Amino acid sequence: MRFHHQPWMQFLVSPSVVFVLPVLWIFAVYALANCMTTRKAFEVKRYMQVYNVVQILICSYMVYGLMPCVSKLPNLFGINSEYDAQGEWFVFVHFLSKFLDWFDTLWIILKKNRKQLSFLHTYHHMTIPMVWGYLLHVGVGNGTTRYGAWVNSLTHVIMYSHYLWTSFGLENPLKRYITGWQIAQFYSCLLHACVVRALEESEAKQLAWLQICYQISMVYLFTLRLYWVPSCTPDFAEIAETKLVAATRRYLIIRGEVYDVTDFDHPGGNLMLDLAVGRDATVMFESAHVRTDFAEKALKALPKGDAAELQKSALLAFTLPPIVF
Repeated sequence: MRFHHQPWMQFLVSPSVVFVLPVLWIFAVYALANCMTTRKAFEVKRYMQVYNVVQILICSYMVYGLMPCVSKLPNLFGINSEYDAQGEWFVFVHFLSKFLDWFDTLWIILKKNRKQLSFLHTYHHMTIPMVWGYLLHVGVGNGTTRYGAWVNSLTHVIMYSHYLWTSFGLENPLKRYITGWQIAQFYSCLLHACVVRALEESEAKQLAWLQICYQISMVYLFTLRLYWVPSCTPDFAEIAETKLVAATRRYLIIRGEVYDVTDFDHPGGNLMLDLAVGRDATVMFESAHVRTDFAEKALKALPKGDAAELQKSALLAFTLPPIVF
């Protein structure tokens, strides 16, 4: 960064943040998706509405701040425009907003909407902070590169306004034009990169190839692979239904036998039974009951489970140590 030398800003555009953090994020995404395979979907509508408002406000702020760069017609792309502190600041804010966008992924997973966790979504949300962070790190997050930040911020104002509007059950008559606008955005950024390559005199010219390659990948994915979900993506939307049904049964092990205690009304209370579920409770059973004859009779009356099936569904933690008092 050329105009902002504060240590915290320099740190945020350093390679350790720009490249490492998105990689950690992608691992976190798949870990959370795996975690949701055995959980019900969360109700996040109200949180998303607040999030949409925040996005609209921040993106509107960036559209306003970056407007001087694109308002000098006919030089819409700001070719050979001067670098200044204000432009760099708004590009920096735009870079930070890419981390805020990660909440989009969080909502998708918590709602268990696997179709939306596409390759396009994860690819874009992982790589776009890298692109903007790198431009700022090498000092060219300014000048003509402000066009990309401006048009993307404007697109986000449109998108999140649509999400907010429809979240209240209202129809948006302009919905069909939003996808077209997004594709037009990619083509405009591709054209911008080509013009930069041809006419720009600053260092940004050498990095125009990065923009060209990135926008080509986005156009390809958005037009031909929009809903492609790689097979390695956890199938949390479908697996969960089977596992949650199975998880309603409660099992424990006593003397090597698996017993189903789902419907058992334990005379000593459910607390002790809850501690035993999912474990080898032999020691607990033999040491905690004073009336062993009554306990043995109740044990024999319990339905037995299938250990092999329990292992497959991971409902019994056989690797956990038995409970010892």
